[in-house]
Amino acid sequence: MWLELPLPETRQEVTVLLEEMIAWLRNLAIAAAGRQAQAVDPDRCLETALELVSLRESLDQFVSPRLVASLAREKWLSLSHV
Repeated sequence: MWLELPLPETRQEVTVLLEEMIAWLRNLAIAAAGRQAQAVDPDRCLETALELVSLRESLDQFVSPRLVASLAREKWLSLSHV
């Protein structure tokens, strides 16, 4: 889903992307925590969500919103390769 889209260009677009990723991870962690057989580690989801929150908070410190979007995509990829 987010990996197939081009990287956002503006701070607002990057903020929206991060918010969507964080919400998706939160929902996934909640759903996984309620299952006995877990395909996804809820702790890993929450850890990645917290990393994305940090990226969102530091967005104003970066020169390029695309850099933040790229870092967010890298975090997302690392989650799917665990």
